[in-house]
Amino acid sequence: MIRKRYLIWLTFMAFCTSCGPTLEENQRTDDKDGALMMLESVFKGQHDKQAISVMMDSVLTRYNVELSKENYLKMGNLLVAKRMESEDKLLEMDMLAHMNTINAGGRGVTFEAQLNKTVRAMELRAKQMVESNSQ
Repeated sequence: MIRKRYLIWLTFMAFCTSCGPTLEENQRTDDKDGALMMLESVFKGQHDKQAISVMMDSVLTRYNVELSKENYLKMGNLLVAKRMESEDKLLEMDMLAHMNTINAGGRGVTFEAQLNKTVRAMELRAKQMVESNSQ
């Protein structure tokens, strides 16, 4: 009787541990969370970690970039650099939204190449708006 209970308990414990996340999955989640907290602190605007996560995941996936802590930080740094170059006229989430809409990753365009095209397009649009308002 005791042996039967022990076997049932062992089977139950094995089942429970196989249902939960692995140590590696927990580490990836912690890494992503840390990277997103960093991005939340440096991105301009009122965007929380969840909104940044949704947008970054979508854009990185569209441009065939692996979702990793290193890539979140690398691409986030590129976005921050472009914002700073524009003297805060172009915000990170706006650039990501434009890249998400264009969705050129399926045509072989890299994240970096599309980011450069996005910046040029957004700057041109802003310039056109200023010119039309001054007329």
